[in-house]
Amino acid sequence: MPTLPPIAIPIIAAVALAQWLVFACISLFSRKSRGLMPSSALFAFAWLAIFGAPLMAHTKTTQASAMSGGVTHGSCASVEPGMSAADLTAKVGQPDEKRPNDEARGPGATIWIYRDSRCAVHLFDGKVEALD
Repeated sequence: MPTLPPIAIPIIAAVALAQWLVFACISLFSRKSRGLMPSSALFAFAWLAIFGAPLMAHTKTTQASAMSGGVTHGSCASVEPGMSAADLTAKVGQPDEKRPNDEARGPGATIWIYRDSRCAVHLFDGKVEALD
């Protein structure tokens, strides 16, 4: 689908609104208001084409990325202190991110972050130490 130049969008919106206002004013002062319904339909179509199409495209891409690219993990409620890293991976899955935590807890400390479960698991020497 071809895209419009940025300047065309407000011009099309203004023209659609202006034509609708003309027919609305005519229908206020005239007993025969045959043009208001087609004018309203044209205005609604233009408005949806300008503002609705980008929203629909964004919704489709968001849904597609959520369906295909998202990795789901198990529940962090099944994590217990003292659990090994292998058990953690088996129950919850691979983390979205692993961060070293050497400055706060010393060498061998890492944080496994699970974004969709909204939790962070603190490991020390391959064993679960804490859960956020």
